[in-house]
Amino acid sequence: KYPLEDVLIGSKIYYDFDSSLINQALEYLEPSKANFILLSQKQFDARSSQVYTEKWFETKYRVEEVPSQWLNTTSHSDYDQIYFPAKNIFVADNFDLVSDKCDFQQFPTLAEETKYYRLWYKRDFTFKIPKATICILFSSPVATSGPLNALALDFFVEALILKMAEDTYAAEQAALSYSFKSNSNGLTLMLSGFNQKLASFLHVILDNIIKFDLDSNTFKNVQDYLASEYFNTFTDGVKLVKKIRLSILQNNYSTPLEKRSHLSQLSIKQVMEVVKSFFSDLFIECLIQGNMSKQESQAIIKKVYHKFEKMIINPHKRVKPIINQLPAGDSVCRILTLNREERGSMLHNYYQIGPMDVRTRCLLIILSSQMDEPSFDYLRTTHGLGYFVSTIFNDTFGIGGFTITIQSPANKFDCSFVDKKIETFLEIFAQSLLKKEQEKFEKVIKGLIRHKTAPVLNLRIETARNWTQIVTCNFCFDILEKEVKVLKEV
Repeated sequence: KYPLEDVLIGSKIYYDFDSSLINQALEYLEPSKANFILLSQKQFDARSSQVYTEKWFETKYRVEEVPSQWLNTTSHSDYDQIYFPAKNIFVADNFDLVSDKCDFQQFPTLAEETKYYRLWYKRDFTFKIPKATICILFSSPVATSGPLNALALDFFVEALILKMAEDTYAAEQAALSYSFKSNSNGLTLMLSGFNQKLASFLHVILDNIIKFDLDSNTFKNVQDYLASEYFNTFTDGVKLVKKIRLSILQNNYSTPLEKRSHLSQLSIKQVMEVVKSFFSDLFIECLIQGNMSKQESQAIIKKVYHKFEKMIINPHKRVKPIINQLPAGDSVCRILTLNREERGSMLHNYYQIGPMDVRTRCLLIILSSQMDEPSFDYLRTTHGLGYFVSTIFNDTFGIGGFTITIQSPANKFDCSFVDKKIETFLEIFAQSLLKKEQEKFEKVIKGLIRHKTAPVLNLRIETARNWTQIVTCNFCFDILEKEVKVLKEV
C-alpha cells in the first residue's frame, strides 16, 4: 500500500526528527510511571479496599498502590513470566504464484475420483493472489439417521473447536482461517488463507479430529452451550418456520427442537460411538481453489484420505437428498409458539413448483424478483398485516418453489385471515403480471442479466459459488451462463 521508505509511518506525514523528544518519551516507559489495570472478578472480590463506582456505566472498581515488588525490578530475571512467543510456523514467507503450466479453466474440474473421495480443482487465473481455499465435506448416512445422531455430531463439532483452540490460534494469527460445521449433509470443513501453509494447517485440524476425546468438563460446557443455541433457534420465528419447512420436505431432517429434547439423555459414550460410526461409513468430497497446482491438490486429498483410511469400513456413495413431493392443494402445519413472551404470529407459505430445469429456475427467479416489492406494499403498507414481510425463491436440492413469510401481531389478526390476504395478493399479482408492459418486463430481464454477468469481486465469493454446486449435488458450475442464455430468450 505504501512505498518501502514510508512503511513505518503509513498514511501519516512526519516533517521533523527530534531525538530529544523521543528520549523524553522513553523516560516515561518505566514501572514507577505505569498505570496497571487488573481485570479479574476473583481478585476484585478478594480485596478489602474501598469500592468506587464509575459514572457512566456504573462499573465497580478499586484503587490500590502498586506492589513494591513490581517496581523494585533490576534485571530481566525478575520478568521470568514475560517472554516472547515461539516462532509461528504458520506465517507464510513465500508469496509466489504457481508457475507450472496449466490450461485456463473457467470452472472446477474433476481432478481425481475413487470410491472413497472425489477432488474438484480450479486454479485461480482471475485474482492472482497467493491464497487458496480448501473445502471438504465429510458425508455419511449417520448424519441423517435421527435427531440423536445429529445432536451427537453438533456436540462433536463444538467440543472439537474448543479442544483445538490452542492448536489453531497460531494459524489464525498468521491470517489463516477455518470453519467446521455440522449439517444435514454431514460435516463441512473449510480453510482459507495464504496457500503456502494451508496444507499444514489442515493437517493440524485433521490430527485433532483423529485423536478426539471428550472429557466431562468439556461435555458439560458444550451441553450448556447447545441448550442455549437450540433454544434461541426455535424461539426465533423466522428461523423456526424455515427449520419446520425443511423437516417436512426432507426425510430424517432433525430440527433444533428435536435435538434439544435428547440433550439431557446424551452421554459421552454416545457421542464417541456416533463419531466412530460416522467416520466408518464415509465419503469425502473436496474442492481446492486458488493458488495451488493440481499436483499439490491431489497430494492434499490423498493425505486427507490416509488420515481416515483405517477408520473407513464401508465407503459411502454420496447421492442427492430426496425431497418429498407435497400433495396437491393446501396443507397446513400449525405450531404453538415456544416463546411465552411472543406476541406475534409467523406465517410461512411455501409453494412447491417441482423439479427445475434451467428455464423453470429462471422463471421462478423472475417471479420472486417481481413479487418482492408488491407483496410488501400490499401486505404491510396497505393492509398493515405485519412489520416483517419477505418473498424468497427456494431451491431445495433442485426442487423449486417460493415462500411468502409474514410476521403479524396475534392480538390484531387471525392466522387464517392473514393467509387469505396472501392468497388474495397472489391473485392480484398474477393479473398485474399479465398486464405488465413489454418494455418494463424487458427492463427487469436486463437487470437480472446485468446482475448475473457482473464480475466476481473476490476469490472467496467465487469459491463459495462453486462449493454450493458441489454440496447440493448439482455440479452445474456454469449455471449463471446458462441462466443468462435462457433469460435472453424469455
